[in-house]
Amino acid sequence: ALPIWRFLRAHQRIYANNTARWDGQWLLASLHGTATAAQKSALKKEFRWEGFAPLAPGLFGYPGDKREALTDMLLRTRMSGKVIVLSATDTGLPGARPIEEITADAWPLRDAARTYKKFIARFEELRQLLSLPARADSARAFTLRTLLIHEYRRALLNDPQLPASLVGDDW
Repeated sequence: ALPIWRFLRAHQRIYANNTARWDGQWLLASLHGTATAAQKSALKKEFRWEGFAPLAPGLFGYPGDKREALTDMLLRTRMSGKVIVLSATDTGLPGARPIEEITADAWPLRDAARTYKKFIARFEELRQLLSLPARADSARAFTLRTLLIHEYRRALLNDPQLPASLVGDDW
């Protein structure tokens, strides 16, 4: 069974309004202190699920405010006091590598794009059917709508939900 906290976090990721403009702030978490390999592994899994990316060994970053999710993660994985949490901005120093250059490598954007393309391809025939004058009966329409919503949520949960300035306008 799905733990209630996982359900609540998924609900927030799917239904929260993520249209706010990004202010350029990063949330950084650095693994320090004594922790078991199992604790570190569990935390890394949680980081990835929440959209954090490994920016360097032991350093994870997310463009935006995920302090509430991070607090929950630290408590659940028993890593409180073993992670340094910082807020930062990209200073844009001349000669420094811009974060946008590593976005595609740090986050699983190719996988997320593949999932979205698969979703679109899978339901393309449905889109074409809906343009026809004859409509499906209500039971079939309900089933198709339920499948579409389920698959869309699955695609959305694979999306790290990064700001448009990091992924580009075509995302």
